[in-house]
Amino acid sequence: MISDVFFIIPPTADPPSRLRNIHPTDLATFLDQQHGVAIRSGHHCAQPLHRHLGDSASAPASPHLYNTVEDIDDFTRALNDGQLL
Repeated sequence: MISDVFFIIPPTADPPSRLRNIHPTDLATFLDQQHGVAIRSGHHCAQPLHRHLGDSASAPASPHLYNTVEDIDDFTRALNDGQLL
């Protein structure tokens, strides 16, 4: 189980997610350096949305056709890493 994940679900889009209390850039760096998992971080040309949500950036997980089940498992295990708590 992954706790403290906030989902933003627009009606016609895939749901991005974010962890509360961890800056998106720090999260992306941690996942890359500690687990070899790459995600994007930043404002993604969505500054008005971030202002509306009270955030300055996000770190969306964006799986696509080229990702494997193992990639998703690695990402989930990385998010459950005790160092993030």
